[in-house]
Amino acid sequence: MKTPSAFDQVINLLWKISCLEDPESDILDKITAHTDWNNFWKICSDQGVAPLVYCQLKKHGFLDLLPPEERERGARFYYATVAQNALFFDELKRIDQILSQKKIPYLLLKGTALIVSGIYPDPGLRPLADIDFLVREKDILPALKILTANGFRHLPVPNFPPGFKNAPEYFLEFKQNRTESVPLYFDLHSRLSAHSRFGPDNPEELWPRSGSSAFEGVSYQTLSVPDSILFSSLHLAIHRFQARMIWLLDIKFLLDRQTPDWLELIRRAHKWNCTYPLLFTIKLITANLSLHLPDDFPRIPLPRSWIFSRMTRKPSPHLVESYRRDRVRQLLIDLSTQESFPRFIRFSSKYLRFRVERLLYREINR
Repeated sequence: MKTPSAFDQVINLLWKISCLEDPESDILDKITAHTDWNNFWKICSDQGVAPLVYCQLKKHGFLDLLPPEERERGARFYYATVAQNALFFDELKRIDQILSQKKIPYLLLKGTALIVSGIYPDPGLRPLADIDFLVREKDILPALKILTANGFRHLPVPNFPPGFKNAPEYFLEFKQNRTESVPLYFDLHSRLSAHSRFGPDNPEELWPRSGSSAFEGVSYQTLSVPDSILFSSLHLAIHRFQARMIWLLDIKFLLDRQTPDWLELIRRAHKWNCTYPLLFTIKLITANLSLHLPDDFPRIPLPRSWIFSRMTRKPSPHLVESYRRDRVRQLLIDLSTQESFPRFIRFSSKYLRFRVERLLYREINR
């Protein structure tokens, strides 16, 4: 039996610590035996779970097992996240007032939505790199105009391969003080996916299903739990499933909040052309965390070592690496043709055609 690497052992430890449930009793021995604290906190930071790990250790009385300087280092991660998120939410209140005055509704996405909806009970547990908004397509240019008139600067969106960037999206920067070095970033979306082939055909259907959550005296609209799960799966697919642990924990905590109707969720994923991203994401989660799935839920055979490798490689805008493309394409074809799969689980020809087009684009631009 292959001995897990040091990185694998740390990741295993982090999965257990990061869950908001009570950690297992044997975690005490594992923390005591682990001495490479510099590497430990670096991995925590890279995976986006440093403040969550610190608070979990503190909550369950494990923090005293760390050397004093390492306790301080963990505390710095947590309080830096608290301070950064406080800046984001101060601006979010101002944005809410600006858009409300113009009667422009919006939905919060990603980490911000999880904080305001209470998935993370403490705002300092979930680091934010930016804040994502979803507005109706007819409102996106008026929203951009009013925000740029109130101190936000419109930045160019990074380049995507041809045919991928179909949906309007705007990247905004804000500096409270023009001389400060760390600005705040906001993404303005009109669709859940940057490609028109993915996501709901009619984004208008998202709004009746959305929920309202009050946070610091302001009521915000967020996606429903099933829509958030599908959107997060699409987000992982765009990042080539190079999952940071915090992204997978986001989905796990959503599933803990509300167990979905799996049949309906997969049917909706089929309509969004994101069946494979959903199955792949569920596989990434179940490989590390306890997640109850129906007995007939489709499974994707995937080695645990490959899942760990998704957490260590540098991000890429491409969905498939060149040396894995044949294997992944064959896996898609196999999954879509298995007779044991219900009809609604089979992948649409549009999805397979899109994968082939991406592969051709990579060959042309080598």
